[in-house]
Amino acid sequence: MVAAADIADPAARTYDITGEATHGHTVMLTAADFAELAANRRVTVTSSAVGHSHAVTITCV
Repeated sequence: MVAAADIADPAARTYDITGEATHGHTVMLTAADFAELAANRRVTVTSSAVGHSHAVTITCV
């Protein structure tokens, strides 16, 4: 989950999205991504992980 405070203070941040996986996954959101979210637009980023990646879509609800 991306906190509303993070959207209000748009600095680049990395989030751990590992969940229940047995290996790590992270996504990085840029200031531009936060600006899109603040404008109520969807952002799709690519997760980082060893050997593979995932497309991650983030929206405000």
